[in-house]
Parts: sequence; structure tokens; C-alpha cells
Amino acid sequence: MASATLRHLVDLALPKPCEFGDENFAGDPLVREFCDRLAQAHDLNLHFFVAWACPPDVTIVRSAAGSAIIRSERLDTLLIEYFNLQSVHSKWSDDLAREVTTSAVLRWMSELLIGYRHSGLALLAQRLRPPLPGLRLTSPFRDQTLASVPELERVALQCACLAHEVGHILNPRRPGVTVDESVDGLPLAAHIAWGDQACGYSEETLSALQQHWRQHLNGPALLSEVEADLFAFSSVVEFLCNALSYTLEDSIRAALRAFEAQLFVCACKNTCSLLTTSVLRGTSKGDFVIEDYLVGAQYLARARALVRRAGIVWAIAEQPDASPGTRDFNSYVRRIDSMIVAVQPFTALAAETLTHHAHMLFEQAHFLSQQRDGAWLAAEIANLENSSDLRVELFEMLVAFGCPGSVNVVEYLRSMQMSAQAL
Repeated sequence: MASATLRHLVDLALPKPCEFGDENFAGDPLVREFCDRLAQAHDLNLHFFVAWACPPDVTIVRSAAGSAIIRSERLDTLLIEYFNLQSVHSKWSDDLAREVTTSAVLRWMSELLIGYRHSGLALLAQRLRPPLPGLRLTSPFRDQTLASVPELERVALQCACLAHEVGHILNPRRPGVTVDESVDGLPLAAHIAWGDQACGYSEETLSALQQHWRQHLNGPALLSEVEADLFAFSSVVEFLCNALSYTLEDSIRAALRAFEAQLFVCACKNTCSLLTTSVLRGTSKGDFVIEDYLVGAQYLARARALVRRAGIVWAIAEQPDASPGTRDFNSYVRRIDSMIVAVQPFTALAAETLTHHAHMLFEQAHFLSQQRDGAWLAAEIANLENSSDLRVELFEMLVAFGCPGSVNVVEYLRSMQMSAQAL
């Protein structure tokens, strides 16, 4: 059990009015076993907490009293919402698939923008959602939502997120490294360049982009995230194979899908955070677009590094006695790519939707910035009194966020508006 000192440090680290308690892993003994194994294997005095009434973030506290990982309970349900939509995407017509994906991404953006204290952008995101009566994307109940997912995928989704944070505790950032740092035999810069080339940019544009990300990307931060991803991926696959006896192929597939969900949710969070700060600072549209491009470039590099590690893990597992340099890693990477093809349409559509609507919201926010007296926003909040559908949608969003069932949507957004005006 965590000491009173560590609990006090956790309380100080979390934003208010966030609350927290001991993590019970939604009652899943397999996830608890995974975390216990990690702590024992690496000799960590490690404690896990769950938080609510806060953005779906993760906080790490390091101290002499032990280390703590605090995850928002909403994070698990967001990952599952992404996973579920990805699972059924191919069953819909193109038009319906696009509308459902757009509605889901905008709903997530709206919730995150509320978490980042910008009710105006949150309401704009809600207004942009396609009307899809009867579509229910979320449930406020984490335990029941997790229980609805098959064991393999459920364990992978939770363990991937937890192990990533353990990776950060084990491997602190290394100052001074650049995007030329190699991971698994390939520089991080090669992954970023691959993404630019896949977009079909001209040589002139590719050169300009490379010059920009070489100058502005935070090399130590990106390497830290990649290393935490790869540590977590290997740990999850090993646990699924050895402790739960799933096949290597199924374990790799489940781990890759878990990390895809995690990377998208994190990219969505970062884009919404950037959108909020850019609007508040009066950033130009051009600067916002290039900053958002850098967010996407980092997540693409992380995804490509994971695919490469998956191929290496598969090759070593199937050819454990092969001499160095004799394994055909590329053939295993091709196997991994074949796994990705099945879900690629949803992945691409979700990413495209996020970027397109982030830019659209930025443009619309210029109108808000001209309403310095807050008249437009005040009117939008007041209109919620007469818009039961939107009010119910926002209420469910706030409850999923961890707010109590007694929360008054109108008053919540109004108090948020007043806080923003005070700043």
C-alpha cells in the first residue's frame, strides 16, 4: 500500500478538482498480475492510482517514497471506443463509415476541449458533428465497458498503456539526443521522412519539411516516447504469450491494435491541447498548421518504430538460434504490414478527420476571439436550455469524464466560461 507521503505527492501533482484512489484495474486479476510482474522484474517500488473528474491523462510521480502512475479512468473507455469503432468500420458503407468516424472524432475532441477548459471550442466541435440519431459512442462505466471486450484485446489495451508509463520510469529522457538517434538499427529521422514521402510531397516541400522538423522536433522527448513504446510492446507480447498462452501471432496483433488506439487517443489529446493554447495565444493559422504537423510526425515515427520492433520480436521468437545477421527481418515486417492493412482505412480516416476538423475549429475560433465580451459563447450556453439532445450528449460526456451524476451542464460550462474570462 502506498505511504501517506506518496499519496500527498500524488494529490499535489493532479489538477483540481480531480480526485483519485487506488487502482483496482477494473477488477481484472490479469492486468494486476502483469503490473506486479513488471515491478518485481525491475525492482520497482511502484504504485498505481486511478483518477476521475479530469482530462484523460497519465501522471507519473517519482519520489523516495516510491513511484506512482496515475491514470484517468476515462482513458480506458476512450481506448475501447476507438477499438470498437475500428472493429466494425469495414461493415459499413463508405458514407456511413465516414459519418460515424467524423461524429466519433468530433465527440472525443469536444470532450478533450472541455478538459482543457475551452467551452467555446468544445461547443463548436459538437455543432460540427453529423446528425446520427441513436448512435451511442460511449459509456461512463469503465468496468462494464472493459468487460465487454474479449480477454486478449482487453488485457492488451490496459497493459500497453500501463507498461508505457513504466518504461518512462525505467528510462528517463536523455538530453542532447537528436532525431538521428537509431532505434532497432534505423534513425528516428528515417521514420519521419518516410511519412512525408508517403504523402506525395514535392522534393522542394520535402526538403522544407525536413529542415523544419530537424530544427524544431524535441529529440529527447521523441526518443523517450519511442523507447517507452518498445519496452511496453515487448513486455505485453511476452506476457500474452508466456503467462496467458496466446499464440505469438495473436499476441502481436492484439498489442499492435492496442498501441494504435493509444497513439491515436494521445495524438487527439495533443492536438486539442495545441488547439486550445494556440487560440488563447492568438497564434497565426500557418504556425498552428505546422505545429500540428509536428504532432502528427512524432506519432507516425512512433507507429513505424513499433511496426519494426514487432517484426524483430517475431523473427527472434521463431529463429532463436539464428546467427546474427542471418534473420530475414524484412519478411517479418511484411507479415506485420499485412496485419495493418485490414484496419488501415479506419486509421487513415480517423487521422484525416482529426487534422481537418482541428484546422476548421481553429478558423472558426477567430470569430470567437472577436467576441471579447463573450456574447456568442454566453448565447450558445444559454441555448442549451432549449436543446435537450445536445444537453444530454454533453451530460453523458461529463459523466464519462468523471463528473458526478448531479452535474448541471449549463452551470458547468458557464463556470468554465467565467474562469476563462477571469484569466
